[in-house]
Amino acid sequence: MSKEIGDLFEQQAISFLKDKNYSIIKTNYFFKHLEIDIIALSSKNILTFTEVKYRKYFNKNNFNINQSITKKKQKNITQCADYFLNSFSQYQKHFCRFDVIFFYHIENSLKIEHIENAFTS
Repeated sequence: MSKEIGDLFEQQAISFLKDKNYSIIKTNYFFKHLEIDIIALSSKNILTFTEVKYRKYFNKNNFNINQSITKKKQKNITQCADYFLNSFSQYQKHFCRFDVIFFYHIENSLKIEHIENAFTS
């Protein structure tokens, strides 16, 4: 997937989260070579670290997080989240979780699936 297409899905994910009353804190947050697509605060004051993915096909019933986001990628996201929390101490008091937003097609229609607490650190 090209960077332009990835950026488009990330912008759609940001709009989706804003529609759910999330406050966007950072996008494309980098620490060294590690990245988190979206860091946001939910309406319930939960700090979310969100990975955005696109799949041509997605079956929620057969979903396996490790197929879409490898253990190595999960470790990279959690390391980057740790660095963020150490850099921005005002967020350390918040409960944190790792979410995934999937974009996929069904019958020529683009769908979105928000999986809250998709994996743990």
